[in-house]
Amino acid sequence: MTSELKPCPFCGANAEAHEFQAGEYEVSCSTEGCAVRPRTTLTDMETAIADWNTRAVPDVPELVRYRLHWSDFDTAHMEVDSMEGEYVLYSQAAEIIAASHAEAPWRNMKSAPIDGTIINVLARYPEATAGYPRYAGFNSDRGVWLEYSRYEPTEVIPWAWRPRLNWPSEGSIK
Repeated sequence: MTSELKPCPFCGANAEAHEFQAGEYEVSCSTEGCAVRPRTTLTDMETAIADWNTRAVPDVPELVRYRLHWSDFDTAHMEVDSMEGEYVLYSQAAEIIAASHAEAPWRNMKSAPIDGTIINVLARYPEATAGYPRYAGFNSDRGVWLEYSRYEPTEVIPWAWRPRLNWPSEGSIK
């Protein structure tokens, strides 16, 4: 039964399970030098082991599991309590998003690179009256700016640009 026992929550030593006296079972820290020397005594060995193995859940209401994901609108979103990701404080996750999406100042299109480099632009479709941030590059063969997303490259009319933000690589956020 000893193999089923978790170690002492205070010193990390192995635990012992034994019959304490007739009809009572005890699970305790096996180390005499343990400062706390915790133990649990119950009338059933199975329940005593279950009681010993129960650990308090830390009261950290801000602790969340997060995963960053990105939209087509160049925006970082945080999915809280995701099945994937890392545990951090909610405020730390917000800082990670802010750091990974630090805004560079918008610039006039006259200074934009026209060598095909993909940049972040504020742009609209030719038939639209409003636009939003997107990724685009200048296509010198066609002489137009093209938006690059999961769809076919589409012509856009940009009015401001900034360098493409460096997103964190998969697995780089700890």
